[in-house]
Order: sequence, then structure tokens, then C-alpha cells
Amino acid sequence: MRADSGRVRRSSMVSFPVASGGIFNGALTGRENLAFLCRVFGFDPIPIIRFVVDFTEIGKNIDKPFNSLNRDERTKLQFTSCYAIPFETYIVDESVIGGRGSFRARCEELVLERMQSAGFLILSSSPAVIRKYCSDVFVINRFKILEMASVDEAASLLGADRLRDGSGELDQVGELEESQTLE
Repeated sequence: MRADSGRVRRSSMVSFPVASGGIFNGALTGRENLAFLCRVFGFDPIPIIRFVVDFTEIGKNIDKPFNSLNRDERTKLQFTSCYAIPFETYIVDESVIGGRGSFRARCEELVLERMQSAGFLILSSSPAVIRKYCSDVFVINRFKILEMASVDEAASLLGADRLRDGSGELDQVGELEESQTLE
């Protein structure tokens, strides 16, 4: 869709959407997918793959085709792959962290660490997510971007019927339909 007017200027390295299943080719291994992403964004794949293997504790399964991994392994790979690449701006659509148990806790720590050195653009209809992770709040309403003084002001403008309260966590990214994963 082309804009009617205005322009968008980007002066930083912007991530693909966090935990986006669509960026992985199901026939390629986790390692091959990561190497491809690193090449696209101009990063050395070796330290990034090493980080992902260590962080996810996925072990030798990194060398299995993405579609053959279990849901938990796919979830870990999808979240960690984005945060492993040192983007200057991360794009997050609702789910800031994912996984279960100790991985979820480590993922939360990783996100908070990345927030110290990078920007985050979080698209959410959840006041809880916005309160937890955002310092600035903007609302897109009637094709305009409006800066809000608080989450409460945004909720008041939009109305409770347009908001949903989630935690920004996703247990099973792998539950996305396989058709959403590139083949």
C-alpha cells in the first residue's frame, strides 16, 4: 500500500518481526535459516548461531529441518533468532517473549538487556504489555498517529472494546499453521 503523503525515514538497522514464523524456510535447518538471515542483514553468522544454540539449548537439533522441530524448539528458535542479531530497532507484534519455564525467564532478561541498547517498536492492543515495556505511547486512530500522555489516555480514546489484555508472552509460536512457514 502506497502512502498518500509523507515519508518514512529509517536510519537504523530494523529487525524482522520478533517470532515471525514466516521468515523461516521449513525445509532448511535452523542453522541454515540463521546463516541466511545473517547474510541478508550483513552479520557474521558464526557468533549469532553460537549464541542461539547456547541460549535455546537446542543442541544438535539446530541441524534438523525447521519443520521437523517440535513446537517448543521452533518457539525458542523464532524468538532467539531475532534477539540474537544486534538490530538497532526491534519490531514486536504483541508477543515480546515466548517459550516456557526457564527459557521464558531467560527470554525476558534478554529483552530487557536489548532494551538498554536498542529501540523497540511494539504494536499492541494490550494495556498490560504497553505498561510493562513502553515509555512512549502512540495510537493509530482514523488513519492518524497520535501521541498519548499515558496508557489510560490511549485506552480512553480507543474504548475498552478495541483493547484486549494479554501479557505479551506467547507459549506456542509453533502452533501457527504450517502454511505460515515458508516452504
